[in-house]
Amino acid sequence: MIQGTTLSLPALAAVFGPQAGAAAIDPALVWLVAAALVSGIMAYVGAMVGLVLGQFRLPLLVVALGSAPAAAASNLAISSLGAGTGAFAHAREGRVELRLLLSIGVPSAIAAYVSSRSVEKLEAWWIEAVIGATLLISALPLTRRAMKIHRSSATTSSPADPSPAKSSPAKSDLPGGDAPPGATDSPAEPPRLRGGLLALEVLIGVALGALSGVVGLLLGTLRLPAMLRLGVSAPKAAGTNMAIGFFTGVAGALGAIGSGRVSLLAFATVGGATFVGAWLGAKRTKSLPTARHLALIAIVLVAVGVWLISKAIAGR
Repeated sequence: MIQGTTLSLPALAAVFGPQAGAAAIDPALVWLVAAALVSGIMAYVGAMVGLVLGQFRLPLLVVALGSAPAAAASNLAISSLGAGTGAFAHAREGRVELRLLLSIGVPSAIAAYVSSRSVEKLEAWWIEAVIGATLLISALPLTRRAMKIHRSSATTSSPADPSPAKSSPAKSDLPGGDAPPGATDSPAEPPRLRGGLLALEVLIGVALGALSGVVGLLLGTLRLPAMLRLGVSAPKAAGTNMAIGFFTGVAGALGAIGSGRVSLLAFATVGGATFVGAWLGAKRTKSLPTARHLALIAIVLVAVGVWLISKAIAGR
């Protein structure tokens, strides 16, 4: 298994050296390659709607690194790379809301840093159980959105309406639910800041940030619906969500680096594929995934979530 931040030359020679032979290749490297492929594809799809979808990468890292805490920390570092790449592309198009970056992003980053440093005090089986439960919860908004897209497609393609209007990526086209009245693709005036609204935004940031530091996920699938409910336009919700995810992931990774829980090999191999996928996907924000794509993602999340919970219970 590959763990920690240190990669010694003897260790690499044992894996890649001619004396090792093809049969001696570390299975962990195979899992890392699989994680890189999955991560690149999911980053491409997710960046279209402001997500990184590290939920698919995390279980592969758990197997490759042999440690849930190490996988969570490494996944945060990799996810922050993908989120930062996508956020930069969104920011260039003016799709990052600075106010939400401060009210949600800053508390989220601080909470992720604190919780990440506290992970060492938790048992591995407990972390796996929380990760599994988080994956199950993350599948809910995706499932709901897939059903809405399917119903909408069936309505617009019915004979009674032979010439459906050209769809645009309004808020309801993103994972998270219905678009509030008046929600459009055009730049909208941000909701007026009130004390209660500010407190809600800070609470969202702290809660999701603290959970991110433990489970190793940016939790964009949970944060994005909340931002849409706050009245943020769909394009800005996507861009701002990735920007917040970037700062949350960096803070969480920094909290874990000191304890040696971030694998540099995993970061280099899987992170590179994530970088490319997120950059390309962020440029296709209006090419939103279909209902089938979202449904498939939700099904896989449920399956992996159940597997991790079962694994945690068995290893308790």
